[in-house]
Amino acid sequence: MVVIGGLSFGKPVLAGINKVLFEGRYNGVKSAKENGYEQKVEGVFSKSDGIRLEVVDLVADPTIINIRFKLSAKDANELKKFKNPETENKSIMNHFTITDDKGRILQTYGKDGIMSPPLTDEDGNEYWLTSGGDEDIDISKLNENEVYFGCVFTSSQGLLGDIKGLRIQTNMISNLEGNWDLKLDFDDFITNNEEVSYVAKDKNEKVEIIEAKGFATGIKIDFTVNEPIDELIILNAKLVDKNGKEYTTERPGWMENKNGKDYVSMTFDVSQYESLDEFDFIINGLDDSKVTLVKSYKIKKKD
Repeated sequence: MVVIGGLSFGKPVLAGINKVLFEGRYNGVKSAKENGYEQKVEGVFSKSDGIRLEVVDLVADPTIINIRFKLSAKDANELKKFKNPETENKSIMNHFTITDDKGRILQTYGKDGIMSPPLTDEDGNEYWLTSGGDEDIDISKLNENEVYFGCVFTSSQGLLGDIKGLRIQTNMISNLEGNWDLKLDFDDFITNNEEVSYVAKDKNEKVEIIEAKGFATGIKIDFTVNEPIDELIILNAKLVDKNGKEYTTERPGWMENKNGKDYVSMTFDVSQYESLDEFDFIINGLDDSKVTLVKSYKIKKKD
């Protein structure tokens, strides 16, 4: 079971056309960008029917990929065909197919809309590379023949860490028709970013921390709960630092029942620049759930 934004269920369909990146969501990405963890991209573009699509910048770690695009045109009339997808209840990227350097599909589209198709592991079990996605748009420079938009792909289970590049293809951007094809390579500082490991100071009878890792844009915690829980755990879990500051998340979470235990994976929006050496993991509404975690060591990602 996948919990999309803490509320929706089922196979992960990449939906959402909200202005999300800098309106209170994905604060881990925002913090990382503000601290220079951002790949500025030049020379990755494709032209079709007078419209130029280019990648402007990138932020990525095992739990998230954020790409920002720019549309431009020499002819002032070309981009005027572009209408705000929010007012039309229409996705900007509903015709995009995005694959990684290993040929795995992050996003494609079909009769059911935008989706992330399942993959199969070595044991024949299905899994999903991405668990959710969002878009945002900036049309403030439309009169200057420029439109900016961004997309976010999340992985509740942190499966995006071995991606070193993407191929981005589409024959439509909102209501603009054409044929665009881009190849984006990730810089070494993105693919080799260090990870931080956290361990529990004490044992908790109700909550067991399976794994806790800090990435560039968030802290991912895998845990089990020895009491019946429901999807609201995604909304009720939080991190609290030594100064009392709380960190939550609006990213999708992964829930699965195995051998009578509920297993949960979720990523909190705490960038590596918060430098959390110690914090409490707490589930509101579950008594005696507090687990204190401390920084253990750094893990250098392999090429």
